[in-house]
Amino acid sequence: MSSQIKNKRLTKEDWIEFGLETAGELGMEALRIDDLCIRQNVTRGSFYWHFEGREDFLNCILEHWRERETVGIIYQVEENGGNSYQQLAYLFTLANSGEINFNAELAIRVWARSQKEAAELVKQVDEDRIIYMAGKLRRSGASEADARIRAFFLYSLIFGEAMIRGQESKAERNARQLESFKNVFNGLDIAHLK
Repeated sequence: MSSQIKNKRLTKEDWIEFGLETAGELGMEALRIDDLCIRQNVTRGSFYWHFEGREDFLNCILEHWRERETVGIIYQVEENGGNSYQQLAYLFTLANSGEINFNAELAIRVWARSQKEAAELVKQVDEDRIIYMAGKLRRSGASEADARIRAFFLYSLIFGEAMIRGQESKAERNARQLESFKNVFNGLDIAHLK
């Protein structure tokens, strides 16, 4: 065994990040222990130092994804400050910035179609995200029912932007995205919020 393999030390976080990257590139089914060890150029012991097995690894990936892509983003939006309109505008901009790994998000969602625990977590993540946005929309003057519909529209718009790539310039895309975002607030008195 080469000294490079013997001396390479991966943390649990390294494994999880690598797992998310790999899932985004190749799908969740590609997260097989032997294949991951080969790609990382490490022994199986490196993997088993941190995880009991594949199921434990997948559960850690799902929890990390939830923490980073929901809890972490909400925290980032809150830390950025501003009123509810500005916070949702920041969230929308962040979601369309390329910083979020939508390939991993899509891989997890595809996997959740056939894996019950993943499906339950994805359902909870969707609910948490919509509840958060609906709360901001209620503070912008929408009724509870209307805020939920608008939040769902905004959430769908975020995913649509991530999944559909048009042949347009960055300036055209940004202008269209801004108009789409503003439409979420149509009919609400938000002049004082901008």
